[in-house]
Amino acid sequence: MEKSSIDRRLRLLAPEKAKRLADNAGYGARGMANYTKHVRTKYNSHIEWFDINLPWAKRDAIEVTIIEPPKGKEE
Repeated sequence: MEKSSIDRRLRLLAPEKAKRLADNAGYGARGMANYTKHVRTKYNSHIEWFDINLPWAKRDAIEVTIIEPPKGKEE
């Protein structure tokens, strides 16, 4: 997914300030690498780990991203 596509989708989901939660950020980190790299460089974003205690994994995480409209460009 292109970075501009990620931004368009995030903006459609949250034209005003919002939290975006992305599941499987730990267990599926490889598949989310482009997304997490992008949101961490552009938005206030971090990972939150939690225990799951399943046969295939003991921990997973969510990526928590705060999305705000660009300053001076209120939508």
